[in-house]
Amino acid sequence: KVNDNSTEICLLNGHTYIHNVTLDYLGSVLDPIQFHRVSRQYLLSYDAIYEIEHHEDRKLLIHLKKPCKEKIVVSKAKAAEFLRWMQKR
Repeated sequence: KVNDNSTEICLLNGHTYIHNVTLDYLGSVLDPIQFHRVSRQYLLSYDAIYEIEHHEDRKLLIHLKKPCKEKIVVSKAKAAEFLRWMQKR
């Protein structure tokens, strides 16, 4: 998750790290089969996803195995791409 000028990296084991790398950079070095950029603020691991539900106006709401304080919503413009990524798994 992006916070101001830093990126918060949350792991499934509960550890959180703050780095000065961008999500664009992380997206370029991480395995695209395992990780997907779902919004401007979030890059998710397939393993972190617990459930996906349809949300208002053809958007998707992502629930994580480790609950997040904020709602992670995939826009209707990115929803089809996200679902294709999920199906490739």
